[in-house]
Amino acid sequence: MLNPAIGELIDAYENRYRLVLEVAKKAREIAGEAEQKGEIIVEKPVSLAITQLAGQARQAAEQQAAAAAEAPAAEEAAQDE
Repeated sequence: MLNPAIGELIDAYENRYRLVLEVAKKAREIAGEAEQKGEIIVEKPVSLAITQLAGQARQAAEQQAAAAAEAPAAEEAAQDE
């Protein structure tokens, strides 16, 4: 089973096709970098790509939540002035 769950990642993308393309692109980048450096990857590049994209999706969601939380506070401050 993949960790993080694919369901969480699908929510961050418009559709599954876009998600598959992004994962494949990232996996190729990871494999290419490892080959250039002569590193041996124990974990599969696709698993590493999914983990990295999930981290990016979480960061984006946290930033949106923080911006949404700040927006009402800024509106209240503007109304008070």
